[in-house]
Amino acid sequence: GYDRGHMAPAGDFKGSEEAMEATFMMSNVCPQDHQLNKGAWNDLEMLVRSWARRDKKLVIYTGPIYNDKKRPEKIQRSRDKNKGRVAIPDAFYKVIYAPTARPARAIAFILPNRPCEDDLKTYVVTVDDVERMTGIDFLHSLPQDRQKQLQATSNTAIWFNSRQ
Repeated sequence: GYDRGHMAPAGDFKGSEEAMEATFMMSNVCPQDHQLNKGAWNDLEMLVRSWARRDKKLVIYTGPIYNDKKRPEKIQRSRDKNKGRVAIPDAFYKVIYAPTARPARAIAFILPNRPCEDDLKTYVVTVDDVERMTGIDFLHSLPQDRQKQLQATSNTAIWFNSRQ
């Protein structure tokens, strides 16, 4: 009942057959609810592509979130309990940073690994929220004051309505 959900979408690598093929490796896929993969997750990927065209340059971080990191639910393809075990994420995040936009901006999304029927704006969170859930420090190469400012808020108006 799960798709092989791409973290880096194959459609973003149409310029290189080798790079596109690499997106199908297990290091780039996670078990993803079929309705999420074909619905809201796909919508988010298309939206991010439109932002990339608009802003010319985006830095994108994407990955799974496991609520119980020690004992996540797993898919088992074999009767042997030590083979074919793949952890099923509880949710997925996408952090987007537009360094060359004026003003530079960042936004983040968390989508649960289930059908998501609401508007994508419903799933907007701050980069700080994703950092708390994943333990990953995003945008760490920026000056501390700039990093704090970008990570503390996600201004949907500037992302969804801006032409720059």
